[in-house]
Amino acid sequence: MGKKRLPSTPSAEPAVPGLSFATVNSAASGSVRKLIRTPELAKLLGVSARTLERLRIEGNGIPFTQITDRLVGYAPEDVEAWLAERKRKSTSAKSPR
Repeated sequence: MGKKRLPSTPSAEPAVPGLSFATVNSAASGSVRKLIRTPELAKLLGVSARTLERLRIEGNGIPFTQITDRLVGYAPEDVEAWLAERKRKSTSAKSPR
């Protein structure tokens, strides 16, 4: 099973079939960003949406954008960085908690 790459640019087509984005206009920078929604990210990572929610609550999760009270999105570059921080060469290597 090969590694799935996340889209690296807002204009990129989803790297994973069926991956949907929330489009957010950033008032601060005037730019538009594509964000991966929780259900799609959970499927991509092989975890439950509840696991992503728990990680957000604990402060150990991927940086996210609060779109509405009940909707969050993840920037593909934040997901890639978060995964890169967790790379290990051994199971005895310390986890970043």
